[in-house]
Formats: sequence, structure tokens, C-alpha cells
Amino acid sequence: MKKVQLNIKEDFNSYIQVSQASEINWSLLSRVNKYEFQELHTPVTCREFLGDAAVVANLGIAYPLIYGLSLPKGVISANETLLSVNIKPQNFDNFKAHFKIIRKIERDMKIKRTKLLETQLPNKFVIIGDKKWMSSPLLISIYTLLIRSFTYETPVSSYKRHITKLLKHTYYSNDVEFFRFFKHCNFDLIHLLSNIDEVLGDNPLTGGNDAVLFENKGNILNCNSRIILPIGIESTYQKVVSFYMHHNHSSSGIKSLVDTLQCVYRDCDIHVNIGYLWAQNYNKILDKEKEL
Repeated sequence: MKKVQLNIKEDFNSYIQVSQASEINWSLLSRVNKYEFQELHTPVTCREFLGDAAVVANLGIAYPLIYGLSLPKGVISANETLLSVNIKPQNFDNFKAHFKIIRKIERDMKIKRTKLLETQLPNKFVIIGDKKWMSSPLLISIYTLLIRSFTYETPVSSYKRHITKLLKHTYYSNDVEFFRFFKHCNFDLIHLLSNIDEVLGDNPLTGGNDAVLFENKGNILNCNSRIILPIGIESTYQKVVSFYMHHNHSSSGIKSLVDTLQCVYRDCDIHVNIGYLWAQNYNKILDKEKEL
């Protein structure tokens, strides 16, 4: 395996984040050159920071101060997915073996396969993924959920077998609970990814009206600014999506989408946050397949 240079961020940052059962933590990277990378911040355990990063990278704005993390304009690349992760050396072979799962998914999605590279540090590794994963907070949420699930020892012959074994873990884990929740909702993550372009449509950043977001992107330099993104749907009243960087932090990932899918499926007449159109698009796909 090719080894690269990873320059770590030594400045201490205090983040407000939920503790995780998995040891893995993340840092966004910038590319110094082909074989050298720079961490942009001290590592975080919460994947939601990366969803925010996908939004600001595609808007080309600074990362506003959100729960202790902020980054200057232009440092996060939207042209590739660059992350560092920490894995104990004794667990690395198991972790590396699981990457055949995500590479199979990427092959089916017709995107570049993820690279996992060793660094000069025994417990730090660099992940280089296709830019597709950074094109939407929903996709980076799925990507990092899958990768973090690889920290658990399971047979690696297929995604289905990996998840089946993962669900047999008796200890509490955020990741196991995610997949248990998906099973309870009869939600197929691989099926979603196979239809992801149709699901995201023209709204990969919010699941609402991205055109309005781009037009008003200067207004979210302060995370407390708020943008109302109208959704053109028929209802007893006008539903809207609120894009509010601080509060959007945990509302644009995969679990939020599955929650919203349940609401759309049941035709709940309630205020719906980020991702309503993603859920609406996906339910149309499911309904169309039922008719075949």
C-alpha cells in the first residue's frame, strides 16, 4: 500500500458533539501535492460536521462557526473527498478488508473507487473518495456511516452480510442503531444509492430549493442567519424548508431523510425540514416500482 505524508493539525479545538461508540474520528484534508495532505482541523467524532462541509464547499463560502468548528473560505475541496481517519494498527487489516463493500457500491454507482492510504503515523490513514460523496450532505452522511461501520468485525463478503452480522451486536452503538432503524423502516440504502441522482435532482445541498440558497449564500456566513427555501408542492398550506446552518447541522443526513420518508409516505401535514424533496422524489421512485 502506498504511503503518503499527513500533516496533522495540532491546534486544540473544543467541539460540542455527541460521543460515539466507534473509535474512529475524522478530519477534512487539503491536498499539498500528490503524496502530501494537510488536516484542516483537529479531528471530530461527529459525522454531521462533514455534512456542513459539503454545503459550504459547494457554495464556495467560509465554514461558519458551528459547535466549535470554523474554516476559511476555499480550503475545503468539492473536487474530491479527502478525509483522515484514525484506526488502531491491530484493527487496520479488518478495516481495510471491508473497503471491498464500498468499492462494489461505487462501481455500481459508476464513480471512482475509494483509496485508503497509509501515512507516516501508525494510527492515521488518508481516505480519497470521488467528488460525488462531497456533492451533498446526504451522500457524505451515507459514505461516512458505511466507513464507520467498517470498524466493527464482521464477515466482509457483501454489504448485506456485513449489515446482518452488524445487527447481531448486542452492545449499544450509534452505527448499529442506525442500521436497525433502517431495517425497522424497511429502508434499503443500496437501492437509494442506485437511484441517487434522481433522488437529489437539482437540490443536492438542501433537498429544497438550492437556487435560492446559492442566490443568498452570503447570508449564511453567520450561522445564525436564516434562509427560507420554498418547496413547490400542493398542500393545505405552503410548506417551506428552513436552511439554518447551526440548526441544519443534524438535519441533512441519512437518518433525517429516513424520518422524512416516513412522514411523506404517511402524508403528514407538518412542517418538514431539510430533505423534503429528496424524500418526495424517492417515494415517487418506490411507487413507480410497485406499479411494475
